[in-house]
Amino acid sequence: FNLIGFQFTLDFNENLVDLVNIEAGDLPNMSDENFGLIDPDLGIITASWNDPSVLTIDKGTVCKLTFRAIRKGETFDAIRIESLPTLAEAYDFNEEPMQVLLQFIDETGLTKQSSDFQLYQNNPNPFRNQTKIAFILPKKGAARLSIFDMAGRQVYSYQSEFVKGYNEIEVGSDIFDTHGLYYYRLEGEGFSATKKMIRSISR
Repeated sequence: FNLIGFQFTLDFNENLVDLVNIEAGDLPNMSDENFGLIDPDLGIITASWNDPSVLTIDKGTVCKLTFRAIRKGETFDAIRIESLPTLAEAYDFNEEPMQVLLQFIDETGLTKQSSDFQLYQNNPNPFRNQTKIAFILPKKGAARLSIFDMAGRQVYSYQSEFVKGYNEIEVGSDIFDTHGLYYYRLEGEGFSATKKMIRSISR
């Protein structure tokens, strides 16, 4: 795949796991300096890397994290990608943004799904023509996506049945009256989350 850079925040539940070690991966020009432990008590790690000379990467290790379990539970429920304080984004050689997602694979090679609800930052953000909003549901069911302007007026609403695990909704520019800051909220049975999005006139 094509990759020249990425950045993200890795959030881990300090009540479930202890961070033992961070080791840089094998991507070109990557070192331990590309990673920062912001606050071990809050469980926040930031990462940032770029190398414009890299056009194609067959595979590579971003980093190796060693955690020690404090109590019983699934590891993928204790670790997730977030966008605060460092926005989670990756870029290809055309500088087009891509999403940064975690995928957990067990010893048999099967992908494991988180049992937690997660709402991701829209991608791209800021955006001009269209953007995608991704989320993870702990089980199959109905969910509603609503978008509001800064005055609190609802400009978009979409409800449907979604599968367990990863889902995404593509939103076009036709629903927005103008550029600027908007809020999007995803709601379902037992969960609700809200994030900010920016419609730009320059991208």
